[in-house]
Amino acid sequence: MRKNYAFFLAALLSAFLVSPDADAKSPLGQGGIDVEVLELGSLEETGGQNFRISSESDINGVIALSVSPGLVPIVSASGALSDESRTFSIPVDSSMSRAVFSISADSAKFPSISVWRPSGKRASQGDPGVMISSFTSGTIVIVDAPETGTWQLRVRGIGAFSARVMGDTPIQLTRFDFVTLTGRPGHEGFEPIDGEPLIGIQETVLAELVGPFSTAEFHLIDALDNLIRPLELTQMNPNAAADQFVGSMTVPSEPFRVAVRGKDNTGAFYQRVFPALFRAQSVEVSVGNVIPDLFVGSKSSMDFTVRNVGNPDTFEIVVADTHSFVSSVQPTMITLDNGAMGTVRVDLSVPPETPVGTTIEINATATSIANPRTTNGTSLNLAISNFLIP
Repeated sequence: MRKNYAFFLAALLSAFLVSPDADAKSPLGQGGIDVEVLELGSLEETGGQNFRISSESDINGVIALSVSPGLVPIVSASGALSDESRTFSIPVDSSMSRAVFSISADSAKFPSISVWRPSGKRASQGDPGVMISSFTSGTIVIVDAPETGTWQLRVRGIGAFSARVMGDTPIQLTRFDFVTLTGRPGHEGFEPIDGEPLIGIQETVLAELVGPFSTAEFHLIDALDNLIRPLELTQMNPNAAADQFVGSMTVPSEPFRVAVRGKDNTGAFYQRVFPALFRAQSVEVSVGNVIPDLFVGSKSSMDFTVRNVGNPDTFEIVVADTHSFVSSVQPTMITLDNGAMGTVRVDLSVPPETPVGTTIEINATATSIANPRTTNGTSLNLAISNFLIP
């Protein structure tokens, strides 16, 4: 989870970069700074945002955020507006000690960005516990000790934007995975699937929710925070930990996130969002035949299977490993009709000087030539053993 907030340290350090004509006596210089901050998170796919720091005053918000590494996502939305307004409702529960509301956009085209309390009063600079930082590319509103109830984040403008609400709270949606049951009979357990899920396929999913909550209802939401449909997950699955939530779902074709809503232990409503934006794929890559081990000084071959469940397409095949043992991949392009499968043969050569016990990771991906966002892959680890002659 913390990797989604690497922005805090990166922005804090970047803020002290100076422009070429800056006054050396000032950490910012008379010329100020113009630093493009690339991440608050890992951008859209993991719930992140872009901000540009262009003045010394911008740093106040960055410093405040830098001391809040435990923030978790409450709302995560991105999209575009056509000279219209959008209101996001945010249930703030009793466990939340700090709330952070942020909008990343072209500020010239988004002149109206505001945060409203459950009482109907706007949160303003100068209010106790409120800090508002306006950047060239957006606004961050920090509220300490927010009152319990439904808050609102209101935006109006033209063009692309992203909206995030995060909270410092022990109620956290720490995991959401597509999983498969593995292990021998009597010792089964769920493990994450390789690659991304396939469009329209029934998949098993597993979620972990921690903290002082009393009820939990899961939902699929789109990139703009609109409800797609409920997601039925329950606890006490015999193949999972007692407090994990497990269920099944048909994977939608549109990008989606997972949200959970319910009541905390005091009866106040809460919401949490898993930040990753899932994009189901129409192509699948799997291991065709498993090699138990690779041997020192030997050559081996293995197969990967590529399956297309979408429209007819041509895919580029890339196979690589961590020690450059892959010597040949055939074919490197494969054309498949809907429902068709193809085989990719991979040759590996292990040098004789390779230490026994070395582990390599092999990654295979298939990417559509027509649409690079249609891509999927798989990986496996193999160990290097002695070559024994019977």
